[in-house]
Amino acid sequence: MCYNAHMNEFLGEKSSDGIAIGVTYLLGLKTPADTGEAGVSVALTWEELKQVALEQLDALYEKTLQELGEEKADIIDVQRVMLGDPDLNASVASQLDIGADLGSAVEGAFEAVANTFELMQDEYFSARAADVRDLKGRLSGVLSGKVDDTSNLPENAIIIAEDITPSQTLSLDKSKIAGFVLTAGNQTSHTAILARSLGIPALIKVQLTQPVEAGVVAIIDTSEQRFTTEPGSAAIADAEAKLRAQHDAQSSLDSLRGAPSSTKGGKKVKLYANIGSLEDAQKAVAADAEGVGLFRTEFLYLGKSQAPSEDEQFTIYRDVAEEISRTRNAELVIRTCDIGADKKVDYLNLPDEENPALGYRATRFMLDREELFLTQLRAIYRAALAVKNASISIMFPMIASVWEVEKCRSLCTQAAEATGAPLDICPIGIMIETPAAAVIADELAKVSDFFSVGTNDLTQYTLAVDRQSAPELEKYSDPHHPALLRLLKGIAKAANEAGIWAGICGELGGDETLTQFFIEAGFAELSMSSNKILKIRKVVNELNI
Repeated sequence: MCYNAHMNEFLGEKSSDGIAIGVTYLLGLKTPADTGEAGVSVALTWEELKQVALEQLDALYEKTLQELGEEKADIIDVQRVMLGDPDLNASVASQLDIGADLGSAVEGAFEAVANTFELMQDEYFSARAADVRDLKGRLSGVLSGKVDDTSNLPENAIIIAEDITPSQTLSLDKSKIAGFVLTAGNQTSHTAILARSLGIPALIKVQLTQPVEAGVVAIIDTSEQRFTTEPGSAAIADAEAKLRAQHDAQSSLDSLRGAPSSTKGGKKVKLYANIGSLEDAQKAVAADAEGVGLFRTEFLYLGKSQAPSEDEQFTIYRDVAEEISRTRNAELVIRTCDIGADKKVDYLNLPDEENPALGYRATRFMLDREELFLTQLRAIYRAALAVKNASISIMFPMIASVWEVEKCRSLCTQAAEATGAPLDICPIGIMIETPAAAVIADELAKVSDFFSVGTNDLTQYTLAVDRQSAPELEKYSDPHHPALLRLLKGIAKAANEAGIWAGICGELGGDETLTQFFIEAGFAELSMSSNKILKIRKVVNELNI
């Protein structure tokens, strides 16, 4: 390799922190499904096709289990389970019945499910479309005879691609990867998650304004959100200095594992994780989270032909509670189903709405479907009884009035009695995410055991700026807006005066620029992405308050 000064610089969006110096490797693998082409082989039946794909997934699962552990292997296990999903199988069968060839049937059935996820505004759920398309691509690849081959991956490879499927990500030799550069992707894709968990620098949405050659020296600098090819000696020296500083900073963060989250003046705050699955719970434990402040349960209802049973829900709540009970503070806050708005499912027959973000969603919807609501609540109380070492709390989203909380509490009483659980086994709290709830927080505190502020929705409702708004409106969505900060102070004050705790579970919980404000305002808990736990603990420990 030789260095030269003919460097090109490209900007992107940081997905995983760090500096990388390596050699470019272009990963442009596409399946016929990705390009809109139908499968070309008719030699396999649907059952035979599934069997071939299952054998491939089994092998990849074992490889991932040995190299990265059960947490990452679960990504592949999801796809193995998906192959047996009765709804997907029925959809493929119905298209075959009307004369479609197998490739087209797979394309149509899987793409319909992927589109359902992709249209959701919640980035976590929209990213799940990648899992569906990954499996679709594998099936189409079997039909076309296409095999992905990354056996020639060089040492210190900087992988450059439009996006990388979950199975491609797990198939790569992690010991050879220096970084990822994706022209697409998002923050909750498996590539981004894996990069963060392994400490591999990654940029997404990189604008490659010029062609990039394979095999040239390159640098990823996520602090500047920049990807540089063929850098000069000065740029190399600068990157090497940053690498040394990065190593020292990580060593400093690792030393905080098991340490208290308290300021120099003795003010304590609990640092919890936001999760949406058992895999996320495992990440939270690995990240030294002190508990889980938000468990999104919507994924249990999505991509199905009917609502999950009580037993299905009980199993996942129990498993997550058991996983987080391995932490030093085994507290799990389960948010009841937040279906509606962008997260719709056909079997619930939600109405079409011109502005669903302000419409029939979350607790509003569940209160009109009492048996659906009671099924979830019974499952939660059963999990609380089953896992003795975990404290499970119930949290209701999208609350605006006292009567809603009182109705929810009456349903909790019914669910507790039905399961034989003491009513007080699960503290009952609410999300404060509407300005109405923020304004009457003092009244809501009388009927709640805790508050958790959903800052994402509270910000959009307070500032009248849609969370998914056009770039032109981005400057109006200000998390430091005095109106929002005033509401937040009022929420914490109302909670503290009523003798209950208040926390933050929106994205701002992991915003280092607001940590001091939250603590001074009186918030006792901050819940965030697992990868931010140690960084925020460092900020907390250095505060002179």
